[in-house]
Amino acid sequence: MSSLVGTAASPTVLGDPTVWPAGLRAAELDALLGEDAALLVVTLGHPAAIWSLLKARHARPVEVIGWRETEGPRTQQDLAAAAGMTAEGLIAAAGRLLKARTRCDTW
Repeated sequence: MSSLVGTAASPTVLGDPTVWPAGLRAAELDALLGEDAALLVVTLGHPAAIWSLLKARHARPVEVIGWRETEGPRTQQDLAAAAGMTAEGLIAAAGRLLKARTRCDTW
């Protein structure tokens, strides 16, 4: 089985292994995360990049928080807040994922 050690820095582990050499098969992700575990991805990049890796191949609740275009120059804190990358934003995302879960036997 593949390990996330050494590949965790690359989101391509979420991609289709027939396209992305570091991509993990669904069974490998299930073994690492749990079959019904939700997935919250926070990236400094655009969320579309992560969604293109996922391509709806994971049968689990997924939320991706990432770059959002804003008007005018902003501080790092303002950019993070606009993207939902604050403690409150992450807690809200985790709450949405917990509500989206269909089984509760592993949490």
